Amino acid sequence: MFHPEGDNSEKFKTVPEQFSMNSQKNSKNSDGIWSSCLDFAACTDIGLRRTNNQDNYAVVPASSQEEWNSRGHLFLVADGMGGNAAGELASKLAADHVPMLYKKKVDQIPSEALRAAIIETNDLIHKRGNSSDDFRGMGTTCCSFLFLPDGALIGHVGDSRCYRLRGNVIEQMTFDHSLVWEMQALARQNGETLTDQVPKNYITRCLGVHPEVIPDIEGPFPLQPGDTYLLCSDGLSGQVTDDEIGKILYTLPPALAVETLRDLAILRGGPDNITVVVAKYLGQQKAVGATDEQVANSVPVIKKPFSKSLVTLSILFLLFGLCIIPFSILGAVISVIIAIILSVVALIKRNNGDSLKNKRYGKGPYTKTSAVPNDSFVRTLLELIGDVRPEAKDAIHNKFGEDAASVWNEYRSLEHAGKVAIERASFTDAAKNYALGLHFLMEQIR
Repeated sequence: MFHPEGDNSEKFKTVPEQFSMNSQKNSKNSDGIWSSCLDFAACTDIGLRRTNNQDNYAVVPASSQEEWNSRGHLFLVADGMGGNAAGELASKLAADHVPMLYKKKVDQIPSEALRAAIIETNDLIHKRGNSSDDFRGMGTTCCSFLFLPDGALIGHVGDSRCYRLRGNVIEQMTFDHSLVWEMQALARQNGETLTDQVPKNYITRCLGVHPEVIPDIEGPFPLQPGDTYLLCSDGLSGQVTDDEIGKILYTLPPALAVETLRDLAILRGGPDNITVVVAKYLGQQKAVGATDEQVANSVPVIKKPFSKSLVTLSILFLLFGLCIIPFSILGAVISVIIAIILSVVALIKRNNGDSLKNKRYGKGPYTKTSAVPNDSFVRTLLELIGDVRPEAKDAIHNKFGEDAASVWNEYRSLEHAGKVAIERASFTDAAKNYALGLHFLMEQIR
């Protein structure tokens, strides 16, 4: 366990002051038009060692049933790099422009629209960086996912991550574009073992640094009720393990999960900005006020443009037929018939259009681990609570005065429920109560 100022509780008292400096943003689905079928929440935090927050996120649920049917819900995390202002600008450009460009591309299927939006945003960030010495070389990761009628679709560049909790298993759905992951993949192909000497913070792909970028597209992954997707910057994944992330998602609803995960990263030292976005698919997406007919409508098939080669050939055969009429009526008729056939084929191919159906991108998931809380995880929560408890109790006394005892009893009730659950060997219930208790204590310190 790493404490910001050392290993004893007296030095840990500096933490509340650092918390007060944090620039935190939070959003959650409370009374939106999707509240009955989609639960989502997000938060971002500066951490304990940075002077500013270079992370940004976007939460863009569909504005109507019709938009859900065609474009779905979009969620995104971006982790900027470069000078302080440069990294913050780069991630902000990604968070603003990827969703906007994606929604504009109604003539493309979602996978190609998302890919194009990321590539165009890379070009925008690169040009903006080259326009000023202050921003030169700026870049950002970009990890986004879409909930669509055809499934979950992920667009990804960098080492920010996307996870999926399904049932009692958490999976990493994205491949880190980092030197260590690339070398691990190469070592596995060659039957070798990677040494520990490879730097873990060197990324091999991002938006903005280079004029061109190749995004990874993963999916679509069919959706099941209860599927929970999480996006995060490495401020979380660098401090909290995959199985810990999974156990918190398994235990708590999205709004509490994002804050508790943020708190775990803070208690591990918070060396970087921390951003977490969680979205839980509760079932068929029906907007408030939508009719059954609107809900039943399938995703519209995007009409392809006419095939240039078929149209060109059709015109050439038609002109050829017209030109040879004086010399060969039969030849002219055959040429016109061929022109008509080519035109019909071009029209059929256009009207058949394109959709995500039967398409599959990427090789994810890339890792898999159990998300079921166990005794080891419960002990971890108890250790963290032991670190925070004295400061939280003092903070409650200072803030609430005569009412402090009743406020403290709110925590004690969670602590008692956790102990009872341990006695029953119900580690899931114990983890839930202790996680809620830890969150309660951190809120008092903050």
